[in-house]
Amino acid sequence: FVSSSSERDFFLSNDDIDLYNIEHWEKFKLGIFSWKNGEVTEAEREHLKNCLEVSKRFRLKHCVRPGKSDDDESFLDNEKQAYDHLEIICYGSDAFDTHTTYEVDLENNIVDSTKSKFVSKGDGTLYNKTWKHTFGGLEKKIVHAEEGSNHMAMCNDLKLKEIMMELFFPNSEKREQVVDIFAAKSDRECM
Repeated sequence: FVSSSSERDFFLSNDDIDLYNIEHWEKFKLGIFSWKNGEVTEAEREHLKNCLEVSKRFRLKHCVRPGKSDDDESFLDNEKQAYDHLEIICYGSDAFDTHTTYEVDLENNIVDSTKSKFVSKGDGTLYNKTWKHTFGGLEKKIVHAEEGSNHMAMCNDLKLKEIMMELFFPNSEKREQVVDIFAAKSDRECM
């Protein structure tokens, strides 16, 4: 988060806005408090509070190692060699300016996610560091999406579909059978 005020420290800390704190969600009108215009039931509020507590515990258990970067092997449940059989493909785009921060007006308790003072190349939703990342330093292959594909559109990339078909059906004959089944199904839907 960055402050929209020039009188304040530019970067904000978790003390300024804590995404695991239900009161901060309410105060800054985040999520359900935004789209329900403050008409949140006690059951909804309690549910969100529980979700935030669980997500904080999960993040502290699985995503944080004091003094270690997230590519450290301590993030893995097993020895690194136990993952050698995996073929991890990070598929995304660096073609779009993608915001990396939210702007916060602390005086008026407003979070503005429509503009940002900081952008990085990405797919319009995830910036490149996030979509190219794996915890524990596992080997990965970086594959760039088709030209012009953003975060949502890339799900329909032919390139991605071909990668998935090759991974799910390494036997080329079986893969051709599956492609024929999909084509026949598509032809029936067009009739």
